[in-house]
Amino acid sequence: MRKKLHTKIHIYGWSTRKAVATDKAQRDQLRDRMRMLGCSTQQIAAEMSRRFNLRPRAAWRHALGWTQWKLAYEYNAVHDGATLADNRISEYENWPHGGTQPSLQYLVNLAAV
Repeated sequence: MRKKLHTKIHIYGWSTRKAVATDKAQRDQLRDRMRMLGCSTQQIAAEMSRRFNLRPRAAWRHALGWTQWKLAYEYNAVHDGATLADNRISEYENWPHGGTQPSLQYLVNLAAV
């Protein structure tokens, strides 16, 4: 769900624009708050999925605070010979509403990261 980046506010008859937190900033704030409360990565991922309407693969990545590039790097480091690119992660995260269906082997390997 994309939020507006600005909202108009009126001060003493003058109209100005006030920045609204981006989705990334909101996810970071939620993750930090939940970690301070002692929540597990699984709990954070579940809340991110619910609150931001994320697919499970994207929710877990955001719960870890990783970019798609970071996930690709970690995946390739754990699995010798793997050459997963960050754009492929985007395709997998968007499936089934677009993108590419991830293979069962990819999902098994992803769980090991």
